[in-house]
Amino acid sequence: MRCPYCGEDIKDDALLCKHCHQVLLSLNKPLLEQNQELVTKITELQSDLANVRAEYEHLQSNLHHPEATQRVAYWSMISYCARFVVFPILLLLLAHYLIIVKLYLKVMDLRLVSILVPFLFGFGMLQQNRRGVGQAMIVGLVGCAVGVTAVAGMNLVMHWVYGDTIVPTRFRDWQESAEFSLSIALATVAGYALASILKRPASALGARASQNNAVTQWFAQKVGLPGGKTLSEQMDFLERFARVATVAVSAAGSVYYGLRHVL
Repeated sequence: MRCPYCGEDIKDDALLCKHCHQVLLSLNKPLLEQNQELVTKITELQSDLANVRAEYEHLQSNLHHPEATQRVAYWSMISYCARFVVFPILLLLLAHYLIIVKLYLKVMDLRLVSILVPFLFGFGMLQQNRRGVGQAMIVGLVGCAVGVTAVAGMNLVMHWVYGDTIVPTRFRDWQESAEFSLSIALATVAGYALASILKRPASALGARASQNNAVTQWFAQKVGLPGGKTLSEQMDFLERFARVATVAVSAAGSVYYGLRHVL
């Protein structure tokens, strides 16, 4: 062990330090041993901290490198498209094949599944660091892409199996296909809007509204709410009301356009 006075190495059972000649009482030995253990642990923790810092700096240098940043963005985009575009399209086509071609179930069953599947994927599209109008527009575009592609794929399956035309020939068929696609898109938006309500506390709503949503602030200032509420509270209320209204309108529109031709 080390002498607590001069720091030189001494024997564990020494009663007197041969270097500084300080008396080492036997009663202090447990305390000295504990002190030595603490010094060893501190040294190990400092070594681990140095390794973590070196790894963090390495990751930071890779992220700031243009090529690394492009690779990360590229694979992130591919992962996003695979999870929220390709996968729901494949599920909708599989549901169509099983319900209509294999099991001969009602078209109503297919339409209900075609509302539920994009709704669940829309719910999962909410990301922690990507919220707001921009992300909502992306969700809407993704929903439209899924709806149009899935309906076109269903028409192609019907052409292969039954010989139906791939492209609708009548106005009613065009209208039904367009409304079916719109139903899928609205279900995606409804799922995303519901997730934005459930996964975000009310305080975060008010903070974001006061910082980023100029439209909400202008509306709160012009219209106002009774009860002596502050501007921040009014903006918070309007923000939550807008989200609930988005869920209600998009969900109702999805059900309406998805089922109106099969009821």
